[in-house]
Amino acid sequence: MQVVHVLTLGAALPAVVHDRVLTGLEDSLLSSGAIRIWIEPDQPGLAVVAEFAELPSCSRASTSGRGSSFDPSLQGPV
Repeated sequence: MQVVHVLTLGAALPAVVHDRVLTGLEDSLLSSGAIRIWIEPDQPGLAVVAEFAELPSCSRASTSGRGSSFDPSLQGPV
């Protein structure tokens, strides 16, 4: 098993931002093979950690097409 620190979100962000980012991140990590995901309580902010049985490949072929699923309707007012 491999445990990886994935992301840290600032605690000062609004709850709606935390919810959207963490929900999308959870979906992405699970579809990438994460078997466990948690927020590390001893870290500042919201430090997301995931455990993988085997880390997914980091080749360019496996990441092609990413970013094409951006949904502007999820974007709040600027």
